[in-house]
Amino acid sequence: MGIISGSPWSLLAGIVTALCHSSIRQRRVQFRGLVEELVIDECLTVRAQCFHRISSGTPVLTHMEKVKEIKGPLHTGQNPMQDNGTPLTSIHDVTANQPSDSSIHNENEPTYKRQLRYAKQLLMLFLVTQGHVNLGMIVSWSNSLVSDILVDNSTLFGNQIAFAPWEMDMTGSLLFIGTASTFPFAGWLVAKAGRRRPMMLTCVPGVVGWAFCGLASDQRLVLVGRYFQGVSGAILGSAVRTYLVEVADTGIRGAASMLPEVMKGLGAIAIIAAGMLMPWYFLAFMCGAQFLFYSCLIVPFLPESPTYLAVTGKEEEARQVLRRLRGPAVKLDKEIQKLKEENRFSSNDSSIWTVFSDSQVVKRILIITGLFFITNFSGSEVIRVNATRMLQESGLAMDGEMSTIVVFSVLLCGNIAGFFLIDRPGTSVERGVLLDPRGDRPRCHGRLRVFRRSG
Repeated sequence: MGIISGSPWSLLAGIVTALCHSSIRQRRVQFRGLVEELVIDECLTVRAQCFHRISSGTPVLTHMEKVKEIKGPLHTGQNPMQDNGTPLTSIHDVTANQPSDSSIHNENEPTYKRQLRYAKQLLMLFLVTQGHVNLGMIVSWSNSLVSDILVDNSTLFGNQIAFAPWEMDMTGSLLFIGTASTFPFAGWLVAKAGRRRPMMLTCVPGVVGWAFCGLASDQRLVLVGRYFQGVSGAILGSAVRTYLVEVADTGIRGAASMLPEVMKGLGAIAIIAAGMLMPWYFLAFMCGAQFLFYSCLIVPFLPESPTYLAVTGKEEEARQVLRRLRGPAVKLDKEIQKLKEENRFSSNDSSIWTVFSDSQVVKRILIITGLFFITNFSGSEVIRVNATRMLQESGLAMDGEMSTIVVFSVLLCGNIAGFFLIDRPGTSVERGVLLDPRGDRPRCHGRLRVFRRSG
């Protein structure tokens, strides 16, 4: 081993290694100096630009603000157009043509006019969400059915009807199966036919479902009706929620998103209270009449979504709707441009795979999917469908229908609180409550489970 280490070959290897290390150190020093020169040049350039912007009165944007303005249009893979009709060819063109929310409305708009505009929009959204009153009735109707059958299991035609435990479970399961199987078609329908037409067409499966339930002579017809009710719920939910987001101003968009849940809570309580006065099959006819009233006498008088009108080339109609919704202070050209930019994939005949090629779109879809997964698997909808059965089996001294109203009233109070607070503290507070495993919903469900078992 000593002979090898002292040989000429080992000496030559040591010399080569020393030269390599020296070369690497020299290159590191050169690279470091080059980076320092580039950083100094960039700092001097940015400093000069800032002084120029300040002296000219132009607002200075931070690096993150520039990224937010540039990121959207650069992911399209297309060549958007400027206001003058020329294509966007540079980053400066993109940032100059990307409108912000503050640029759409006049900053000098009086407060009372803004509040009046918000009140007008909320009134219209209140009419739009009347369909969710029926959705609340759909979900909670099985509670009235359970209470009535325990007292009198006769149908409209006088014959007796009996539900096995698994059949009573299916009155809720088939509702959600109908909803889940219709959502893909509902999304396509809302994109192609607009928002208002699906809200009118949803009364067809809804009224058919209520007719099956009201005229049922056995449990199988009730189950068929529940499936049709789930189909109507999917179409109505997709159309209404899309309409709310596209019509409401950003200042009340959070409250608008909570309004359907408030209406569902009111509908759930209303049908339980009405069930104390009339049998379950009369309730079905009442709910079907309310669905017809909504689809035939309310929705036709509502304006179409300006987003749908803008991306389908009906700009003049979109301007008229926006003028009614936003008031005279709105800058219509920038609003139309913003709608087209936010829905750039819908304005052409691109396939659905083109939409998923945008990383930002995929990211938002994954976030929404995760949030809906958490909320839908929390068990609240199952409790709404089976609340009366669960409370009756627990051996409560209170009447089953009264105790169900108490449970639904607590849920309604939470939704009303969210309606008033979601736009004030910010969505981060709502996200924290939703994602916190120590939140009220898991605790309440756990206590209800323990209470049921102990009873």
